[in-house]
This record gives sequence, C-alpha cells and structure tokens, in this order.
Amino acid sequence: MSIETDLFSTLDNDSALTTLLASRIFPNLAKKSAALPCIVYTMVGGTRFETLAGVGDTKKKEMQISCFDRTYAKAKIVADAVLDALDGGGHLNLEVDFYDDETQTHSVVIDWSFIQ
Repeated sequence: MSIETDLFSTLDNDSALTTLLASRIFPNLAKKSAALPCIVYTMVGGTRFETLAGVGDTKKKEMQISCFDRTYAKAKIVADAVLDALDGGGHLNLEVDFYDDETQTHSVVIDWSFIQ
C-alpha cells in the first residue's frame, strides 16, 4: 500500500474523526461546496533513503493534512483528533492555523512525516 492509502484508511477508520466528519476526507482538494468540517490531505514532499548499496526501498513522505471548519474551535478539535489518530505512526513537523476571508473558513494545517 502507499502512504496516501494508509493515511486515508487511518483517518477514515478513526471513530472520533468519523463522528466529527462522517466521510468528508478528500485527497488534494475539496470542492467549495463541501460540507464542513472536512479534511484535505496532500503529499508535499518525499524522498527515498540512500544506503551504501544505493537508493533503497525506504521512503519518507511529508503529508499536509488541512482541517477546515467555519469556526476556529471546531477546526482545532478536528486537528486534535487527527493528531490522536496518527499518534505513533510518524511525526509532527509543523502545525499552523489560517483564516480565509473569501470563504470565511478556518483551517489548521498539520505537516506530518511518514516512513515506509
């Protein structure tokens, strides 16, 4: 399986996220009409590890997981549930908050690295 498939499966099968989101977890982009809260995940970087024998099969991918809602508090609740679901399966690189005036939407963006 790919890291993206594993990530989706982890998020989609988490009971706390299911309660918060139903199944509103999207790869790369959510339509402007998507119900909130929702999550969008995107690969933002990746590499293969080199060994003395050359480039190996071990991969590191950096995923951006954006948690959206109309309220800041709910976006943070979703982000906390994402972090709980991912606990033990990689590491947090960055967490940052944004607000989009045009859509009047808050987002909490999690940058998470996975090794496979």
